[in-house]
Amino acid sequence: MRTTLLSRWSALALLLLCTACATTSPQYYTLKTPLSLQPAASSKEPAYQGFVIKQVDIPLQLDRRQIVLSRDGGAQVQLLNDFQWVSPLGDELQLALQSGLQARLAKPELATVLAGDKYWLLSVAVSGFDSVLGRHVAQEFSWNLQARGFQAPTYQCRLLQQAQTSADLEALVLAHQQLLGNMMDILTAQMNSQSYAGADGVLLSCAG
Repeated sequence: MRTTLLSRWSALALLLLCTACATTSPQYYTLKTPLSLQPAASSKEPAYQGFVIKQVDIPLQLDRRQIVLSRDGGAQVQLLNDFQWVSPLGDELQLALQSGLQARLAKPELATVLAGDKYWLLSVAVSGFDSVLGRHVAQEFSWNLQARGFQAPTYQCRLLQQAQTSADLEALVLAHQQLLGNMMDILTAQMNSQSYAGADGVLLSCAG
C-alpha cells in the first residue's frame, strides 16, 4: 500500500514537472533599435517625400521565429524554441528597416503612392544571417534602390558584414542590431546623396 502511494505521488510530481516545462514562455527579441539609440536625422531637407520597402526576400530556412544558432563551421544549426524573434525574421527585418530609416531620414514609409510622388523604392534580399554564440554574427544582404518621380542614381549593392560577440544571447541580438544599423546608415547616405564613412567588418560593393 505504501509503495503504491509513493508511486502515485512520484507520478503526480513528474506530471506537474512536465506541465511546468511545457508551459514555460519563450523569451522574445527584436531587431528594432530603441528610438533613443537611433542616430539623429539629417537637417538637410531632401527632395523626396519618403520611401517604400517593396519587399524583403529571405530564404525559407531563415524565415522563422526561433533564433537560429550556427555551429562554428556552419554544417549544423540549432533552433532555440525558448528564445525567439517577436515575429518571423523576414518581418523583423522589414519592421526594423522601416523604423530605422524613418528615424534617420525624418521621412515616412509611404503607405500609398500617387502619380507625381517623389520617393525611393527599396527591394532587399537576404543571403545570410548567421549567429555563432560566443564568436560572431554575420549578415549578407543585397538591394536595389531606385528613385521614383525625381532624378537620382539607382543603386545595386551587396553587403557582407561581421561583428564579434560574446556567449550572451542578448549581446548576440545587439550585435545583429548594430550590423543592421550599418546597412541603414548606408541606405540613408545613398538616399541623401552623401558619402558613407564605413565601419569595421563591413564589405560593400555597389553599382549605381
